[in-house]
Amino acid sequence: MLGDWGSRFEDALTAQLLQRLGVESGKDDREVAAALISALATREAPIDRIFFDWRGGRDPGAGKYPSEQFRNLSKALEGRERPEAHPYWSDPGPCSMPIGEVEAIWTAISERDDWRPFEDKVRAIRRMGEAMRGDAPQG
Repeated sequence: MLGDWGSRFEDALTAQLLQRLGVESGKDDREVAAALISALATREAPIDRIFFDWRGGRDPGAGKYPSEQFRNLSKALEGRERPEAHPYWSDPGPCSMPIGEVEAIWTAISERDDWRPFEDKVRAIRRMGEAMRGDAPQG
């Protein structure tokens, strides 16, 4: 059982990376995962931005991601592109949670008893979850 742990881990990691990227499984899944990991390691952009920009296998272009690692990712994703229907993917950027935003939300609550920024963030996170699952937008 432990003898095949490495292979099982790699299969699970590959599946999760493809799911997070929003592409279907195919014959070269490990190559796509390896190209993605290599591209992420460049730190050309924050991880949430990369997954947002490349969602559905879409390549934002060499102007935005010029490194060899991202060009290799683009090649690995050829034929796996799929349009994302949820309007979230047309937003200017991903829903993120940098520490400055956490602090601003907490300040609004602790100093003014203003829960609006917190509620807005919860709505934004839920919307992102809908988009990642492929759910229809909630009206």
